Amino acid sequence: MPFARPTLANELRALLNFALVPLVPGYDFEHRARRQLEPLPVHARQCMDSERWRAEHDPQHRRATNGAAFEVAAIGEAGAR
Repeated sequence: MPFARPTLANELRALLNFALVPLVPGYDFEHRARRQLEPLPVHARQCMDSERWRAEHDPQHRRATNGAAFEVAAIGEAGAR
C-alpha cells in the first residue's frame, strides 16, 4: 500500500490531515437517525433519572452485594495458594 510507506510526503500528508480535524464539521448523528427513520423511544429519560439504574450503580449497594462476595472469593483464592 503506497500510503503506508514511511516517506516524507506521506508523513506530511498525515500531519496535514490530523491538523484539519478540528476544522472539519463532525458527523451529524441526529440527521442520520432522521434519514434512517429510526424510531424514538416513547418515554425517553436519562439513565440518572431511573430509580433502577441508581439502585444498581449506588456505591454503597455495590459494596454490600458484589464487593463482599468478591472479597470473600479473593480471600478463599489466597488461602488456597
